Amino acid sequence: SKGDFSVIKGIAKSRKTFLITMLLAAALRKKDMYAKFRNELRGENVLYFDTEQSRIYVKKVLRRIDYLADNELYTNNFISCSLRAISPSLRLKVIEYAIYNIPNIGYVVIDGIRDLIMDINSQEEATNISTKLLKWTCEKNIHITTVLHENKDGVYARGSIGSELVNKAETVLKIVKKKELSVISSEIVRGMPFEDIYFSINYDGIPELTKPSESEYF
Repeated sequence: SKGDFSVIKGIAKSRKTFLITMLLAAALRKKDMYAKFRNELRGENVLYFDTEQSRIYVKKVLRRIDYLADNELYTNNFISCSLRAISPSLRLKVIEYAIYNIPNIGYVVIDGIRDLIMDINSQEEATNISTKLLKWTCEKNIHITTVLHENKDGVYARGSIGSELVNKAETVLKIVKKKELSVISSEIVRGMPFEDIYFSINYDGIPELTKPSESEYF
């Protein structure tokens, strides 16, 4: 909801960015997507920051978003920014500047919030980031979705930054990949939890919701 932030977490290659793709597409579409994702924005601006991927892969993500959003990507209310090439401190400044200077923002995605700090185990840096998220969402009345990596055991988000954001988030979504499917579950939800959502990737690299079969998932 507006005025709060959410966390998506999962181990490496669990398709966290594909989930982000669906969320951003849903925020741009005029109609519900897959009968699961609903756009409650009213023409407000949507911001997408990526800190990890090269520009080539960010462009691939944007093409997927555009396809799922019924070619609504290149409207006036979507802004994307690749921050991989700059320092953590400058990434943080760019995001903060955008949030306070771009008008009429409704939804912001930060894919790779760990890359806004130097040390994932620094409690001081973790507290600073969580404080900024709470401040930004409150003062601008927006929702921010962040993405975190889990440890290899797939239980906890990595480092002090992971613990801090999970503890402060309104919603924590966990994504797990098994065989050809990924499952999205509501690990922490202050409102009403939802049933697990399963998706696969089709031959064109587009995420599609599906139902698990014994051979595909178990």
